[in-house]
Amino acid sequence: MASNVNSIGPLAEFSVRPQFQLSLPATDMAAVRGFYVDVLGSRIIREAANELDLSFFGGILVVYLVTALPSTAHSEFGGRQVPLPNFGLVMGWEDWHRAVDHLNYIGVMYCVPPTLVDAEDGGLAALFAIADPSKNCLSFRAYKRAD
Repeated sequence: MASNVNSIGPLAEFSVRPQFQLSLPATDMAAVRGFYVDVLGSRIIREAANELDLSFFGGILVVYLVTALPSTAHSEFGGRQVPLPNFGLVMGWEDWHRAVDHLNYIGVMYCVPPTLVDAEDGGLAALFAIADPSKNCLSFRAYKRAD
């Protein structure tokens, strides 16, 4: 393992900052396209019959058509079961509440409803999770410090 002598780090060598990319399975490309584009506001980068590349909040989401979905495990948050694997956003506190209001308004079903729990630092932690049409779990979190 390399030592941390250079505080700038290895990313300083790149001429363009890399983007995070995540690949997900899907069984219905039209439904997945509608969910990520129309509901979440992602922008299509590239589209093919069995692949959809999306700009997703600064990262790249690649969705592949599959015939069957893998099973999931669960973790716990505030006494609620959260499907694993999951991915999503850590948002600002007010933005998280606005997102909940918007999703409630358009009638999105939650796989984990909006939940607030006491954080270890005396503040609050918030989470909700929704599933895309292929049952991939997206979690949205926010933290409010006690101070």
